[in-house]
Amino acid sequence: SINFAEVLDYSWPLMFNTLLGLATVSIDSFFIGYFRTVSEVGIYNAVAPIARLTYIIPFSLSALLVPILVGLYAKKDDKSFYSVYNILNGWVFKFNLPLFIFILFFPKELLFVLFGEDYVTGYIGLIILASGFFIMYSFYVSREVLLALKKSRSVFYYSLLGVVLNIILAYLLVPAYGIVGAAVSSVICLLLISMLIFISSYKLTKTFIIGKKYFRITLIALVSIIFVKLLSYVYNGYSFISLFILWIVFFGIYGILLFIFKVFNEDDKMIIRDLFNSFKQKLGFEHN
Repeated sequence: SINFAEVLDYSWPLMFNTLLGLATVSIDSFFIGYFRTVSEVGIYNAVAPIARLTYIIPFSLSALLVPILVGLYAKKDDKSFYSVYNILNGWVFKFNLPLFIFILFFPKELLFVLFGEDYVTGYIGLIILASGFFIMYSFYVSREVLLALKKSRSVFYYSLLGVVLNIILAYLLVPAYGIVGAAVSSVICLLLISMLIFISSYKLTKTFIIGKKYFRITLIALVSIIFVKLLSYVYNGYSFISLFILWIVFFGIYGILLFIFKVFNEDDKMIIRDLFNSFKQKLGFEHN
């Protein structure tokens, strides 16, 4: 039989946690509108969705593979759990990093192409906000594992603490610094939430997700983007087509270097097989 009290105890933090997640950018927009100008609100609301693009990959991978992690945890198969957990975190980092790096090196071009010249002034806010969201979403798998292991209340309290801090900082910083102040307040809030989630996850799983491979991946991404940035001075990036080509070149160089320096291994191939099998099951095909 279903224990409705237990279901409710698990579900209500999830519901409010989702609302708190949506509140971060809304809080910033409110304070910018109250203390500054309507035009700055428009610029900030254009910047925020770009900064949050690093949500897509961790969300997609977690939806497919976190159930596998929870199953391994329930079976007390520690070796397989730690292996899949580290691999999944590694994949989130590998595929999120190039997106973040591209935003970091081409903020003006992105805002110009997507929204027009008037929005380019928000590029510093975009860099700051994208950095915060990238760090937070790097710990997205840890967050999902905590939720799956019935730690939803802890995640809710972390989010609530972050939002309260965001309100205080936005009130202090936005009047003087506008969009940049709002971005800084959000980033501090996101860093606090990420740190608390990481600590809770580490206590539960005893797994430290950051290793030497992450520094090698970061170096590869930086080498790739520097080459593309130099190329952009010759090949103007202030149009959709040129910016898209620069992204393709960057991601292509990045991917090739990952294979050359053997960043992908047999464990990564296992993840690909799991993703393929999960995808087939979602389509209604049985895996034999």
